[in-house]
Amino acid sequence: MSADLTRRLRPDSRAYRSEARNAPLIITADYRVLVVFSLFNSIFGYDEEDVAQMTNERITMRRYCAQRIREVDLGTVESWRSFHRNHPDHIWAYLYFALTRSSSNFLSPAVLREQIPPDIKGIEDELSGFEYVMVEFADLVQIQELYDALLPSWEAAVREYDQDKISRVYPEFMSF
Repeated sequence: MSADLTRRLRPDSRAYRSEARNAPLIITADYRVLVVFSLFNSIFGYDEEDVAQMTNERITMRRYCAQRIREVDLGTVESWRSFHRNHPDHIWAYLYFALTRSSSNFLSPAVLREQIPPDIKGIEDELSGFEYVMVEFADLVQIQELYDALLPSWEAAVREYDQDKISRVYPEFMSF
């Protein structure tokens, strides 16, 4: 990825990562996570949530993206959808891919390539080019503005994650 593209995706002056207390699983308020979730919720049709009622942050994200996407060229939006149709991996593969992205001008990786779960090890090749979709989407939809608005409540939620609950609900995560 060129330095020009990575510089455009990089947020300015935040602590990009918060982790749950004593957790082997990374729970993070990383900008790249918001970009991926925004793409999946607003463009790729993702509609999973492990709670009975959608969170305020997710409602805010969906409304924000819907409004901004109206201003984006339809051909560009279709190219993003086409990428996902041609690469129908689960959101977790996209998240791991995004969190391994780095360069000299970019965020350091939140996940090392060696930490990628075995069942999605091939994502480097499978999702090649997704970083360009992320950059273009984040730029045209102005995700930095959304990130700045959501970060305080997102970081508070990260600090409150219950590690015991995570290990009961998602035991497969605790094995990595």
